[in-house]
Amino acid sequence: MFVAILRMGIEVRRTLKGPGWDLKIEIFRREDDSFGFQEMGYGFDDNKWYPTGRYLTGYFASEQEALREVRNRVSWLQEF
Repeated sequence: MFVAILRMGIEVRRTLKGPGWDLKIEIFRREDDSFGFQEMGYGFDDNKWYPTGRYLTGYFASEQEALREVRNRVSWLQEF
């Protein structure tokens, strides 16, 4: 499995891309072994991904629990 370091002590475990490829959700594991997720938007002007500030407050016991919450809360992910 591909794992990327998001910030010190946080690793991205799964990435789900949106239908237009300009939004994505990253599910990550924190240093304390809890999981969370965040929405990222793509900046076409500078070709970089940026956090949108959405969904960072959730704490989940497992990656699967975070994924279930993503599927329930992120409207654009439910569209495809």
